[in-house]
Amino acid sequence: MYDIVSIGETMLRLSPPIPMRLEQAASLEVHFGGSESNTLVGLSRLGAKTCWISRLPDHPIGQQVARLIGMHGVDTSHIVWTAEDRLGVYFYEPASFPRPGEVIYDRKDSAFTHLAQTELPIKPLMHCRWLHATGISLALNPQIRSVMEFAKTKARSNGAKVSFDFNYRAKLWGIDQAIDGSSQWV
Repeated sequence: MYDIVSIGETMLRLSPPIPMRLEQAASLEVHFGGSESNTLVGLSRLGAKTCWISRLPDHPIGQQVARLIGMHGVDTSHIVWTAEDRLGVYFYEPASFPRPGEVIYDRKDSAFTHLAQTELPIKPLMHCRWLHATGISLALNPQIRSVMEFAKTKARSNGAKVSFDFNYRAKLWGIDQAIDGSSQWV
């Protein structure tokens, strides 16, 4: 039995060394970031039994994502692996006063955005106390929204509670779309 399961995308983050701007950088630092996996890492460190469901490309970078999340105690054994798609990427330029930080997404057609309901691992959803979802996943496309709805239904049918982090990203969808697409989660 898992304390908490979450479904989401973790992406490759490329950043210039501070205080450089993206257009000035001769090299970029490599990091990984994903709201759902970050949440699970934190909960795992607090002693919760956690499981992350995602869809990753089966290549060294995708495998590194799984290893880095798994080394914090998160169960990554339910990742759906694919040889056909890419890992989402985002470029993050950290804030350096007086300018704000900047994010450029390159995640269209990433492996996670192609996760199909037929691929979704059901067992973790049937054996969890809690399912955690975010507005980021819902914003990606109608297919992922449908997968997330299916996951919510499966988890609730077995007595799991559901938590939702609105986590609005204006670059992914407008506020009216976000309110409409997230309304059944709050």
